[in-house]
Amino acid sequence: MWLNLGCGNNPLPKPWKNIDKFYYPGTDEYSSTEEMNRADGDPKDFDWEKGDFTDLSKWEDNSVDKVNICHALEHVGYDDAKKTLREIYRVLKPGGDAEVEVPDLEQIFFTFRSDVIAIQDLVYGGRDSNVYWGGHFCGFTPPMLQQELIDAGFRDIQLRPVGFGTSKPEPDRNFRLRGVK
Repeated sequence: MWLNLGCGNNPLPKPWKNIDKFYYPGTDEYSSTEEMNRADGDPKDFDWEKGDFTDLSKWEDNSVDKVNICHALEHVGYDDAKKTLREIYRVLKPGGDAEVEVPDLEQIFFTFRSDVIAIQDLVYGGRDSNVYWGGHFCGFTPPMLQQELIDAGFRDIQLRPVGFGTSKPEPDRNFRLRGVK
């Protein structure tokens, strides 16, 4: 079992099970959002499940081989992000791994330090009240996320190339860490 948590409009092909509570085939959110049309292939060609990545109670302890969570963890509060990492660790089989990709908070502020509007858009989701994409409710630097992974129980934490499971890799703004149970 491989879980792609918070997949949004970037589902991964089988054997990945794609989980998202908003972007799900057949829902108004999926069919009415232009951005969703970027997903490669027909939604029925992917294994989908509507769900909230902060609630992994459906999966038993040690039942999942691999987890990908790309540009989703920052869309919940810090306590929920930490809880999610602990839950990912709980459901992973021994030797299983998780990869987490998030914006690099330090790089974003360094890059846009003189553009307050750009920072507002990146952190809070923009100024257009007609568009909802959840905004960012927490942020990480690589050392911060590494420590949270360690606190959740992960070992052998490594920096990985960005872009797997996302539509636009931006290594100057994002980072990805892999941890093993």
